[in-house]
Amino acid sequence: MNLKNTSGLTFDFLANGSVKSISVEPILIGMQVATPFSKSGNNLYLRKRAVPFEYTALLGPESPSSFRISENEYVIKGNWLGLEYHCILQLSKKSLSWQWSIEIKNLSQEQVEIDLFYVQDAGLKPFSSGLNNEYYVSQYLERRILEDKKHGSVVCCRQNMTESIGNPWLMIACKNVASSASVDGMQFYGKTFRETGIPEGLLSSHSGGEYAGESSVLVIQEKPAVVYSGGFHKTAFAAVYIPNHPLATSEADLMLLAGLMSEFDEIPINKAKNDFTIPERNLFNTSEFMPAEDLKDQELEEFFGSERRFPETKNGKLLSFFCGQNNHVVLRTKEIAVDRPHGHIMQAQAGFSPNENIVSTTAFAFGVFNSHLTQGNTNFNTFLSVCASQFNLSTEAGQRIFVEMNGQTFLLGVPSAFEMGLNHCRWIYKRGDYCLQVRTWTSKKSPRVNLDFKVLRGKNVRLRISHHFDESIGWQIKPNTKNSEYIAKPRAESMIARMFPKAQFRILVNSESSLYWSGGAEMLYQEKVLLDSSIFVIDVEDVSEFCMSLIAEVSTVSLAPKIINADAAWLSDIQDAQSIYNDLSLNLKMDKSQEDAAAIQEIIPWYSMNALTHYLTPYGLEQFSGAAWGTRDVSQGPLDLLLTMGKHNDARQILCTLFSNQNRDGGWPQWFMFDSYKNIRADHSHGDVFYWCIIALSNYIKVTGDLKILEEVLPYYQEENAGSVEKTPLSEHIGRLIKMIVDSFVQGTSLVPYGHGDWNDSLQPVSKELAQRMISSWTVEMNYQAFSQYQGIYEMLGNQGKAVELNEICTKIKADFNKYLIKDGVVAGYGLVEEDG
Repeated sequence: MNLKNTSGLTFDFLANGSVKSISVEPILIGMQVATPFSKSGNNLYLRKRAVPFEYTALLGPESPSSFRISENEYVIKGNWLGLEYHCILQLSKKSLSWQWSIEIKNLSQEQVEIDLFYVQDAGLKPFSSGLNNEYYVSQYLERRILEDKKHGSVVCCRQNMTESIGNPWLMIACKNVASSASVDGMQFYGKTFRETGIPEGLLSSHSGGEYAGESSVLVIQEKPAVVYSGGFHKTAFAAVYIPNHPLATSEADLMLLAGLMSEFDEIPINKAKNDFTIPERNLFNTSEFMPAEDLKDQELEEFFGSERRFPETKNGKLLSFFCGQNNHVVLRTKEIAVDRPHGHIMQAQAGFSPNENIVSTTAFAFGVFNSHLTQGNTNFNTFLSVCASQFNLSTEAGQRIFVEMNGQTFLLGVPSAFEMGLNHCRWIYKRGDYCLQVRTWTSKKSPRVNLDFKVLRGKNVRLRISHHFDESIGWQIKPNTKNSEYIAKPRAESMIARMFPKAQFRILVNSESSLYWSGGAEMLYQEKVLLDSSIFVIDVEDVSEFCMSLIAEVSTVSLAPKIINADAAWLSDIQDAQSIYNDLSLNLKMDKSQEDAAAIQEIIPWYSMNALTHYLTPYGLEQFSGAAWGTRDVSQGPLDLLLTMGKHNDARQILCTLFSNQNRDGGWPQWFMFDSYKNIRADHSHGDVFYWCIIALSNYIKVTGDLKILEEVLPYYQEENAGSVEKTPLSEHIGRLIKMIVDSFVQGTSLVPYGHGDWNDSLQPVSKELAQRMISSWTVEMNYQAFSQYQGIYEMLGNQGKAVELNEICTKIKADFNKYLIKDGVVAGYGLVEEDG
């Protein structure tokens, strides 16, 4: 269902009445595309300014509205607390503009003071088959609030990252007067939204103004109005999209308002029509987050023991602490006090060397028990979908649990306590007479992720466990011939199916005595009318315990058996994870009598796990599109960690993989896929990347004395079907790299050019000619360090000729550095060599 005007502006709608997306080819104006289960980033809110404030959404399944969509109009109507409302969406006949017109009649016996909010998330990026990364996109969005004499606050948003069409731009204004506005989701949703589902901005008298956060949610708030009994109130919000706005937003943009406001005629809403539709609703729309209660001291001791290392408190209230062996516990109070949700990335069947059998999963404190579940490549082999919202707006993402207790169904969200260990997470939910536990953990021995649920206190409960699959892959699931097992296979035309024709994931129910049913998204609807293969649901009859596993079989079949005893499996797998860390850390022990040393001892395991994630399954809690090795990144932390911890064979394998992805001209791309998807890689790199490769190899040889690695015959990167693959000893790889660097020196100097940049991503000269004469003192120093270190390797080899040659180059680099980049004894960050030298 959609509306589209002659200029190309398109509104797509869902069957629940929500705005799915707003677009103008090739740009998606909103940030994310809404689903039947998520909260739309586009809505109108009506509020009574009573004490306390009361509000309702006007669009979608969380509203009391019904709606009608025809070829040229979208109309909603409803009655909320005695306020009868009608709303119509108009698309301009002249431009890329739209208007929401709202009419409200007070049917109650009392006068009321009301105000209205228009909420619109903004991305202004091209359509993408995957998720937009809200954090990344928002960093490049200019968001301004201007003040107009007639219309009050006006919100403007410009995409500063130049797209193929230029710099997309959006303006939103109120036809009456807007009393205030805000420009970031932190202001509107707030930190507590992921616990309550209530936008904090609707509980505040005025919107928050300008804020440079990483969630581009635009809000404009109408000036409050008093509506008498039997009286009417009319207002409208108008927006205009401009594909290319070359200049930054300024007061001059307010000149557009007069034309915008005159574009829309007042269209009477036909209230006599009865062809309105009631929104389709499902459990994600109708279930509240379960309100969790704080744990008492004796309960904390029961679940986590009496030892609380490095407790964090505020105003006398405990927020978090370390306990057990490398466990960290975050309490409810802290989870709702921080900007970002607590989360943890865990790996299964992982050692210290990368391979495509490693499984990775992400859990978040606010009730995401598994998400971004992958085996091998974390971009293209994704099974469970990615949770990308810090506010938990996409409540279906990943694996979720609904609990029915005392006749009411809740969605598990922020818990009373959240525990993270090396390979596990544990959630404790206390509410009234109930105490519930959920655990997620990974296995060292097999490519599986396990989840179990237990009622620690209270009666049995009904569970509905939902699994939202990565929609770009199109997973199809069916029961296996074996009992209690389901097989998920990717769509034939997906990248994973083309690369791994037998790829599959298994969902295994371990609890043989449990009575349960399974199905698709229709199990979340009361009427069970919707068929949606993107969600798989396990509906478990009243239970006190339940256990299941997700088993990855992308490249090979696993013989992972059923778990008979969840507690025994949990304990065994946790001990295995601890043994992996003990091996990595060489059983490092520090003097815990010193507080600083004890703190370092506490945090080192977490730094170590993060380092392993960084190169074994590259992605992050917020940088969820990863899967590639950053050439400089893998040459730094991961290699240094392995060398420091004596994992020389693993460090050697990283270097061999790194140099096997070297271009034939001697250089590297900024990043490259290091697995079966190796043909996916960047087309250029920053100027410092090459030196890290030399430094990494030099450090390895210096630590290990392994000069034979230079005799290792390795390939250069070669596109498929582009000819025979060239292979040479690693020593020749280095020789080509050194020659490429020397040949790039700015004419008349021994200084490398700035080229595609250094560490500063934002500094990219538009002029290619300038980029070849511009110099970064940092990359010159890197060049000097790399050549100096490799000079030592030539000396270890007994190759004095090459050692002297590199030493002479280093001498020239130092001389030119002093000549061109030092002024009055101060090193310049950047320099420029004139064309005449």
